[in-house]
Amino acid sequence: MGDLPQIIPINSSNAKKALLSFEFGIGGILFGLIFLVLGLVILNYTKIIDLSFVLPKNIATKLPQKNLTVQEKAKKIEYATIWIGDPNDTTGRAILLSKNRGLQNALLIDTFNLVSEDEVIMGTFKSLQQIPGSNDIYFILNNPLNSQEVKIRIKTKITQKEKKNPYTDFIVDNLSIKPTEKNNFGMEKLFAYNGLDEDMEKIKKIIRSGDVVRVWLNGYVNTDASGKPEKVMLKDEKNIVVAAHISIRRFGGKEQINTELKQ
Repeated sequence: MGDLPQIIPINSSNAKKALLSFEFGIGGILFGLIFLVLGLVILNYTKIIDLSFVLPKNIATKLPQKNLTVQEKAKKIEYATIWIGDPNDTTGRAILLSKNRGLQNALLIDTFNLVSEDEVIMGTFKSLQQIPGSNDIYFILNNPLNSQEVKIRIKTKITQKEKKNPYTDFIVDNLSIKPTEKNNFGMEKLFAYNGLDEDMEKIKKIIRSGDVVRVWLNGYVNTDASGKPEKVMLKDEKNIVVAAHISIRRFGGKEQINTELKQ
């Protein structure tokens, strides 16, 4: 009978070392991945990097976010804040930005102006008033730099049969983008004022005392005695100007407003 093949005993010590090395290798990789993910989340939180460019939006928006100041948000788009009404706010609702934001359209230059004969006026919201016998309302704006106030009429949207009559709609100025003609100068439509209870609820949710408001007035072109055309601001029976657009402002624009309306 031939010799049986010899069985070489396994060195149990070496086997354990190999197994431990394998386990530590896998553990090291997992630990490294966890450390990498945590590092990216921290960098995203501190705004050193922005993961929204590499992750789906529905995931990126759920990551912990650090609230930037309005100065930091303005700086990201190469603007500066020249007036801040609420130092605790981070949405941009109560700020004025530097004049270079109006390079594409001079009407977008931020400056307090309540001269009702101008096409555009700008101030801070003080209060609103109901008009007896009408669904229209008055907005009262003031200039925080002095004691000047002005009253603006918010007109209800009318029926199709009366579509020639003016009405007021609400828009938001998206401060997160540079205004150009291609993006409608950053203006995003919110809703037309229909005089309904739900309209008042929306207004109370997105506009509060101290908010910066830009008003585009309703006007028409009139020809004077010499035949020269001139723009005339539309006024009601009490000589109060009528708003075509009420423009509020937010970093994030309509997306931020929709968040506030859900609260």
